[in-house]
Amino acid sequence: MSALATPIRDANARIIVDGDVGEIEKYFSEKYVVNFGGSKKSGHAGVRGFTRAIHEAFPTLSVEVEIFLESGSRLAWRRCIRGIQTGTFQGFPASGLRITWRDMVVSRIAHGKIAEEWVVTDLAEALLRSRKA
Repeated sequence: MSALATPIRDANARIIVDGDVGEIEKYFSEKYVVNFGGSKKSGHAGVRGFTRAIHEAFPTLSVEVEIFLESGSRLAWRRCIRGIQTGTFQGFPASGLRITWRDMVVSRIAHGKIAEEWVVTDLAEALLRSRKA
């Protein structure tokens, strides 16, 4: 595994799958910025809030990470996340159904930590599809 891919894979395993918010500082830069849906959020607090919210709605998650391209300090990758929605998430009430969604991400790594990311996700569409199932 390359030096760029290591923090991506490890952060997904420890933070997304395990829900260990105590590991955020280990994998994310203090000045971390995520560009998402036309907005920017920054800092460890944003990662911590997202992690807690996702685990309240999906207490057991699995994640598959696929690295597509590395160039300089950036890498393009995709993750597929699966979990059963047992709690409310972003206004969507618990469905009790298995939800699968994908995130396409470009990450910039600085000093071995994730410094900035650009994320596109189909989570909202997956939540809407589950309501029609």
